[in-house]
Amino acid sequence: MIDEIQYNDTISAIIFNEPVSAYRDILLDAASDNSHKLHKNYKSDFICETFFCVIVYYNNEPMEIFGLEKSDLDPKSGRGYYRAYKPKDIRERRVGADWKTSRFIMNFYQTYPHYHQQYGVDTIYMTRNYRPQNKNFARYLKKSHADYYDYAGTYLYRKQPQDFYVWGRKEILSDLPIYEPDKESR
Repeated sequence: MIDEIQYNDTISAIIFNEPVSAYRDILLDAASDNSHKLHKNYKSDFICETFFCVIVYYNNEPMEIFGLEKSDLDPKSGRGYYRAYKPKDIRERRVGADWKTSRFIMNFYQTYPHYHQQYGVDTIYMTRNYRPQNKNFARYLKKSHADYYDYAGTYLYRKQPQDFYVWGRKEILSDLPIYEPDKESR
């Protein structure tokens, strides 16, 4: 599947579940950009672990990549992931575009539900590394008008304490151990 969306005058996207040249180009650029703090996130081809990927364009330049990862919690759920890589020259030219593309990304699953529903996905969750003093993601969701994602708690997931934000069935988390920081310090 390869599909295209024109969201508004400046933002468009391609949705795909097979490698496309723009995806390969982003992976290669990001993995080799040592100036970007998350360049190691791009060392592997992650398309096989997803239902689909989306590349967001701002004025026809690739800005972000995100998608829906196949869940290891429940077959009818998916983990929303987001890779915020932009080549340095685009970062410098497109100051201020981040917020516009971020709102599109954070509301994609609600605005275009047929992309996840075609795979039988009825619940989407996002995870963030647990940091007790950092509540930026909840504020970010609210500012993005995506606060329909409910904070569901902190769980041990893939051996890491993770804050979970869920849109749909929270019971998908029932088999995960709840993270209790007090127990860790004993």
